[in-house]
Amino acid sequence: MAWPNPNEYVEALQNPQQAFSDSDLRSGQVITNKLGLPRPISGNFATVFEVKRGDSRWAVRCFLREVTNQQQRYAAIAAHLKQHALPCMVNFEYLPEGIRIRGKWYPILKMDWMSGKRLDTYIEDHLAAPHDLEQLANQWLALCHSLRQAQIAHGDLQHGNILVTERDEIKLIDYDGMIVPDSIGLENNEIGHRHYQHPSRKTDAGITLDNFDHVDNFSCQVIGLSLIALSVDTSLWKETQAGEENLLFRDTDYLAPDKSKTLTRLADHDDERVRAVAQAMQNAIHVPTYLDVPPFEQAPRPARTSFGQVRSWLLSYLAPEMPTPAAAAELPPQTSWIFDHLDSVQPAPLDFSPEFILHERISVEVDFQRSPFGAIDRLFPLYALIQLVRRYPRYPLVAEKANMARVSRILEQQLLEAKAKRKTISRLIVEMDRRTQQEIRTLEAQIAQLQADLNRSRHQETREIPRLERALQSASADPDASNTGTAISAEDVRLARERYAIAQRALDHQLHQAELQLEQLTANSDDLRLMRRLRDDLTSIEAEVTSLQEQHNRATQQRNRYQLITLRRFLWRIAATSPF
Repeated sequence: MAWPNPNEYVEALQNPQQAFSDSDLRSGQVITNKLGLPRPISGNFATVFEVKRGDSRWAVRCFLREVTNQQQRYAAIAAHLKQHALPCMVNFEYLPEGIRIRGKWYPILKMDWMSGKRLDTYIEDHLAAPHDLEQLANQWLALCHSLRQAQIAHGDLQHGNILVTERDEIKLIDYDGMIVPDSIGLENNEIGHRHYQHPSRKTDAGITLDNFDHVDNFSCQVIGLSLIALSVDTSLWKETQAGEENLLFRDTDYLAPDKSKTLTRLADHDDERVRAVAQAMQNAIHVPTYLDVPPFEQAPRPARTSFGQVRSWLLSYLAPEMPTPAAAAELPPQTSWIFDHLDSVQPAPLDFSPEFILHERISVEVDFQRSPFGAIDRLFPLYALIQLVRRYPRYPLVAEKANMARVSRILEQQLLEAKAKRKTISRLIVEMDRRTQQEIRTLEAQIAQLQADLNRSRHQETREIPRLERALQSASADPDASNTGTAISAEDVRLARERYAIAQRALDHQLHQAELQLEQLTANSDDLRLMRRLRDDLTSIEAEVTSLQEQHNRATQQRNRYQLITLRRFLWRIAATSPF
């Protein structure tokens, strides 16, 4: 029998009560399109439908082909994710007999529905906010590290499987190609999206317990390096025609890197950080196999400028259009939603004093005159550049700026972790409350049924016992009736009364027990005590998030005081004190 196609799933889901085996999905509502039909979201291996019931929403993945060992794979994945709960993962349940098509049961995957934008859509919507892309790149770096730490390889990291929520948190979906230690050796036909995979990845052959955590390294590099480059220069998105089932890079760039226009554009970029991205991408492409690609552990560091490049770099770096120190100090402050919550009076920006600039200018000139090159005046710009670049990191203001940036990054990471913890606790509270309410409704329905059964028994007793008593009186008045064998005796009346009494005592007992359970469930059950503790934890984590947010805001405000402390501006001011 052929595996169901998307149209057959659409037809079956018009009646979810008959199609699903899961009680939540049976009583849910399948989201429809403009034609009133179940709305499918189709992929290569599955079609996804959205099902809603009350405040709960699920993504139901209906598979388009049979996969060997599918149940074993998902059982191993579910068990591993239960032990390694990561904020980027989505809760799911594999149902071997999930949906009935043509009278036969087929498996489905029931996942919590995630609202958010696909990675490529999010990037396109935030091209005017490069700081958001930088934040996303930092979060991606931490996510890739957490996957390796948890011994998880997603197997198909690409824009379509990465969602960014309204809180700018990354969520990974589609676990068909996921690899965990207990799934190694089980057949896996997923080799990932071609624009995110190394050319050497053709099959899953060669994956072992020792190297499976390298499977995602190339994809992590492609996505992370794209985010870093775009955070520096968002115009690269249009220049490289990104967003067509890819970010900045395509499979053709990996197959022929020497002919790649994108890699050439990045390698020739004015910003050294983008040039470093190009070099890092080249390094990842040229490894022998995808399992040899190094993990994405840090942003690529710009290479040192060679002595021969200093002159051209100096001329471009100290461009004539650089604003004067006075003009730079008068630039309007950047606005951000953060500053809407801070005092309107901002601390004054810090800057190198004119006396310090003059001192450094004279100092480097004196050093040059004392050096072996002092007789060759035309070498002074190169000599001054090298000396000043070497001195710059040791200046107190520069060191303070670097430390403030480090503190801000630490606070930002702590804030992300606290928000993730808050979301996990909130989800637990919602789930426990949903389960408790369901148990309450079940008990209330049971109590109502028992009360109805008890009332019915009493009503029947009030009708049957008098009828039997009347029949007994008739038999006593007509002695001939007792000889027919159909007469009612006093024993019959007694047994009827006893039968009703036993039944009503049993119903009373069941009713009392159900009412006690309901009282305990609504007053002081284990779940309620746990929910109270979770709510206390949520209150604490909310306070922690608020505190961290305030600390991060203050750190950001303090960091903005150093916006005039840049190497470019420092060199320009040195050069402006006297012509070279």
